Amino acid sequence: MHEIRRRRLESVIHTELAQWFTREARDPRLAGLIITSVTMATGAQMVTITYHASKPCMEVLRSIRGMLRSFVAKALKTRYVPELFFEEDKGLDNMMRVHELLQETRA
Repeated sequence: MHEIRRRRLESVIHTELAQWFTREARDPRLAGLIITSVTMATGAQMVTITYHASKPCMEVLRSIRGMLRSFVAKALKTRYVPELFFEEDKGLDNMMRVHELLQETRA
C-alpha cells in the first residue's frame, strides 16, 4: 500500500473514531477518552489505535470493537476493513511523572 494512501486512511479512521467518542459514546467509562494516534500496518489488515483515558476502559473498548469497525467501514468505503486493536498511551502519564520527579529534585 502506498504511503500516501495509508496515511489518508489513518487520518479518516482517527477523525471518525474521535467524533464517535465525543458525540455518540454513551458509556460513562469512555468519558474523557482521547485518541492520540492511529497506525495502520503495511498490509492494511490491522490498525492500532493508541488512546489516553482518565479511567480504565480497555474492556469496554474490546467489547465494542466490532461495532466500531462497522462504523469505520462506512467512512472508509474500501473493500476490506482492517481489524481494530487498542493500546493505552502511557506517554502523557510518563511525562507527568518525570515532571514531578524533576520538581522534587529542585526542591
